[in-house]
Amino acid sequence: TSEKNNLSLRGKILYRRSKALVVLATSVRNPNNTQNDDNNDNDDAKEKHLNNAAKDLLQLLSFDPNNKEAASLLRVTRAHHGKLGGGMGRNRISRACDCLRRMVAVDNANANENVGDNANGAASGTNGMGGISSDTLEEALQSLRILQGSLVEDVSSSAHDIGRRGGVSLLLHIARHGIPINDT
Repeated sequence: TSEKNNLSLRGKILYRRSKALVVLATSVRNPNNTQNDDNNDNDDAKEKHLNNAAKDLLQLLSFDPNNKEAASLLRVTRAHHGKLGGGMGRNRISRACDCLRRMVAVDNANANENVGDNANGAASGTNGMGGISSDTLEEALQSLRILQGSLVEDVSSSAHDIGRRGGVSLLLHIARHGIPINDT
């Protein structure tokens, strides 16, 4: 009976924590819907909360498979998670493409502000207009490594995933124009 009580209390704790995480994930809002970086950060926070909630619920269902509330909350959690990243879920390829897309957007915004100031800057990848910080550059390089590794694995699902997320045109843009770096 002591073990049964422990499992019952553990189940309550796991369920309540996962329910709180789902509520937290669904309540994370972007006050400025105009900024793409904030949307990506919010998606990352939502994904983290939903992943933790799903882990707790799966753990709960492993020792209490007849818990209907936990099963229902797990379905809700999976539905919310499926809405992230354009309805395709968020995996490492999606996050890598999102990161690189932000880099290109920053470079394009800088280039549009200073059209004609530095005609050769876009081709060299270092536009001399500030560029990105070294931390962000490291994140971009990590994203490129992830995409390269996915392509090297020669798994068709990875190649399809990169293609569905616009990764081919993104990689071609980066190959042609580079990623801007901060010269300071």
